Amino acid sequence: MKLGKRASIPMTNASGIEAKGPWFDGVEALRGVEMNAVDAIQAKAKRIAIVGAGMAGLMTWLCLNMSGFQNLEIVEAGQRIGGRVQRAYLEGGPFDYQYQDVGPMRFPESVEYAGTNETVPINDQQLVFQLGEIMNQMNRGQPNYSVNFIPRIQESPNRLYCFSGLKDADGLPPTASESSMEGNLRDMEEIPSGSLSMSYDTVCKIALQFSTRFWEHFPEPIYGGCSTATDIPGIGTICYPSYKINSTGPGVMLASYTSADFGIRFASLPELEHVQYVLNATIEIHGEVAREQYIGKHFRKCWALDPLVSASWASPSIWMHKLYIPTFFETHNIVTTSRTELGAGETDGGQMIFVEEHTSYTHAWSKSQILRCIRGSVQLLLELGLVDEAKAITEKFMARWISI
Repeated sequence: MKLGKRASIPMTNASGIEAKGPWFDGVEALRGVEMNAVDAIQAKAKRIAIVGAGMAGLMTWLCLNMSGFQNLEIVEAGQRIGGRVQRAYLEGGPFDYQYQDVGPMRFPESVEYAGTNETVPINDQQLVFQLGEIMNQMNRGQPNYSVNFIPRIQESPNRLYCFSGLKDADGLPPTASESSMEGNLRDMEEIPSGSLSMSYDTVCKIALQFSTRFWEHFPEPIYGGCSTATDIPGIGTICYPSYKINSTGPGVMLASYTSADFGIRFASLPELEHVQYVLNATIEIHGEVAREQYIGKHFRKCWALDPLVSASWASPSIWMHKLYIPTFFETHNIVTTSRTELGAGETDGGQMIFVEEHTSYTHAWSKSQILRCIRGSVQLLLELGLVDEAKAITEKFMARWISI
């Protein structure tokens, strides 16, 4: 049987699409399609182009390569791979620990609920940890290529609350244990959005390098965590490294991690002006020691200014998901038009599946990138009738939203 073009997998209420948790039966869509060995070989010989060498593009390559595809090509417009996964080295290399992750930087394993002390695992991030294990197996344990996860301190009990300029006798803002920060929370009713365009959020991060990790030598030392907060506009959250606690030598602080409106507005500042503003705020919060020990090295990443990304992640309402999710599973035919002396003509330019950020169901730095490329890879395999391969990828990577 020769493989021919088929309609895309139908994504309707009848096949199980649901805005808050989509499911569908891909095998039902392929009932009547019988593959033989020759068909499978021909399908895997197809030339596949993957546009973008971000995590989703690289993961798509991995999934298809694991499924037996060899004719794969990644096309990247930038000068590096990784996309929104980016680590900035302010000095040295990986083992000098003078870096800042300006994209994803933490992967939660569990959450503990206050009051009950109940700890619940966050299973979605297991995809990230599993991918690290697979990469280590592929690299056969070579230390220079190993993927290791550093235990991260999410909050320090001595994190600072710099609001309204209040300072203690030591000249520093009060710590979390000294300050009561209680907000008024209420349930928000979801209101349908009148916009038909996908909303995106963006982030600005500025890392500063200091001659020592002075924050670990305060009377009430701060060890790790992304929890120092301030009402100084445009600063957002301040993060301290969770690695090499109490080590000697220089240290890198994420002195500003701001998003949403400020993530866009402060991106318009000239870089050096923005860095100086953040340094001044760092001095205001941490004291003159920050001025004395700043050694002049910084790294700024405002994702709104990246011409190949322009945002950090999609931020749709449930109504946008309900509108767009049915199209996520469509395979688009590419038709090219050419003009000659004999007139215009159209030729088949192949097919295309979108696995970009807007096609995720949940939106975050890494997990959503892995999820959507698994979905896209499985979709491609199903389109080609490779059911067993689609099953294998689904089972390997815990793709729970698809039933095969």
